[in-house]
Amino acid sequence: MDYTQLLNELEKASLFDLYRLRVGIGKMLDQPDRIKAIKRRLRIGMEVTYFDEGENRLIPATVEEIQRTKLLVRNTSDGKKWKMPFHMINLDGVDTDIHADQGQVDRNSLKVGELVGYHDRMQREQYGKIIRLNPKTVTLHVMKDGAEWRVPYNLLFKVVDGYGEQVADAELIEGEVVSDLPHEPIQRSLWSDAEVGEPKPETNEPSTPSPTFPAQDPQKRPLPLWER
Repeated sequence: MDYTQLLNELEKASLFDLYRLRVGIGKMLDQPDRIKAIKRRLRIGMEVTYFDEGENRLIPATVEEIQRTKLLVRNTSDGKKWKMPFHMINLDGVDTDIHADQGQVDRNSLKVGELVGYHDRMQREQYGKIIRLNPKTVTLHVMKDGAEWRVPYNLLFKVVDGYGEQVADAELIEGEVVSDLPHEPIQRSLWSDAEVGEPKPETNEPSTPSPTFPAQDPQKRPLPLWER
């Protein structure tokens, strides 16, 4: 099934149309015959992939236990165990990527771990790996200085296959499940929160209008990217 074409067709649907379809699809996902067909194909120790909605990508895993209504798997990357419904398993190796129009990116076409680029305020190209997909922005681990930045979707561009290998940081591995790893509080934002429409990340420190830095000599404080 071509998910890109299907979603393009649904762009014409009303909000109620989408809701009605979601209700119908939800009931189809619970049909016993469909679930039994999946269970018959699964085996303990079998290597599978499942689709993670938050990361918008397939995650490799190994089947640990087949239950009546759920499946227990162990992630290949970090060894974490997850219990999930059978409809999340991609047994047929379906291509789950959704492609935006040429020259554009959106939340459906990006996934965690993907390398993307943007132009900073000095119009210099910067590259980073996607850590999180937020409603209006992505959180990037920027390769140049290792900082985390929130960048609006409309400012991003995809890095062409092959070229990405030349700019990729050796410590950042393609496909690494980064969303499950601990992150330092985001200290920088490409644009102010008012401009991108995003609240500041929750931290235990009091909110301040300027970036925070480790305690040190004020004369030695790192300059913001746009002042370097």
